[in-house]
Amino acid sequence: MAKKQSAPQPYVKPDSIQIRGDEIFSPLRKKWLKNTPEERVRQEFIHHLHEHYGYEFDQMAQERKTQHVMRHLHATGVNVSVACPSQAHALY
Repeated sequence: MAKKQSAPQPYVKPDSIQIRGDEIFSPLRKKWLKNTPEERVRQEFIHHLHEHYGYEFDQMAQERKTQHVMRHLHATGVNVSVACPSQAHALY
């Protein structure tokens, strides 16, 4: 008789990044996302801002749309932005 496989258990790194099977938890979106190399770097950066610089998760946004500031700028968004008391800063 084959053993019944249980669902993958979440793996929590000491710096609070949660990984479950092929998914990674995004505290900004409050949901599990596919654990791609790009997403893992994004989540590690978010946790670094939170743990080492003291930014709260509710001060940050992920995949935020922005307005074009310069005509030659082709990007239409930023991966992570942080809202400070006086203004928002696009960090990544």
